[in-house]
Amino acid sequence: MGFYELILELPVDIKLAKVYKKAIEGENERYWTQNPIMDKQGNLISDTPKTIWSGNYCHVAILDDMKNIRISLLSRTLPNLREAKERYEKMGAKTIHEKFKFD
Repeated sequence: MGFYELILELPVDIKLAKVYKKAIEGENERYWTQNPIMDKQGNLISDTPKTIWSGNYCHVAILDDMKNIRISLLSRTLPNLREAKERYEKMGAKTIHEKFKFD
């Protein structure tokens, strides 16, 4: 089994290209959150943090003109990748490449 692939280009303000890169890569990284588990009486059973992840591997490149960024995404989970595509297209991104099927 391979990866599903998606590449998009998003026009951005020249002054904000680096911020977009950091934000988009950051939102696709794993992060930790509290995960309190309570019993029926409301007593804490476990408070072990859990990891949250979109399931997409992401890289953002700032293109030479600094007016566009290229968002490259790989995933083994197709619904996660389609959700990301929808979200970035609403921001104005155009799809450059997609591979949502395997031969």
